[in-house]
Amino acid sequence: MADERETAGTLVCVARDKGLSVQFGLSAVPLCNWSGRPCLCWWYHFLVLSVVLALFGAFMVSRLIFTKVIVNQYSVVLKGMFSEGSLQRSSITAIERKHTGRSNFLILWGNLDEKENLTIADVFAFDKAWDDWLSTFRDLSHDKPLSLF
Repeated sequence: MADERETAGTLVCVARDKGLSVQFGLSAVPLCNWSGRPCLCWWYHFLVLSVVLALFGAFMVSRLIFTKVIVNQYSVVLKGMFSEGSLQRSSITAIERKHTGRSNFLILWGNLDEKENLTIADVFAFDKAWDDWLSTFRDLSHDKPLSLF
């Protein structure tokens, strides 16, 4: 049998066992909400956070699985989950390897005057033919001075 009483603005459940009243904790511990049902809000928050983190992890893994680079005789196409970018092979004039703090990128530059480019993340394992083809272009990353900041 449980007795409910209000303490400091929160409803507290006090357990009664054979006439002995026991209050949980040194202060008022809210074990029940205002309707007298057990408070499971921390389980609810834990469940929502777990679902959000699981969905985010599934998105990150599926993004890597479904992203692909397609090279044909006319163009280079980067297909993502929700986007697609392409650049004509005949318009590629230079490449640039950009190293940020978290990841590396390969940028294929088309017409430099129009700033046409295709940015490819460094998550793909390309073959030797790809590396040989890239070596025929001017590498703009060697032209830039090293920056400490």
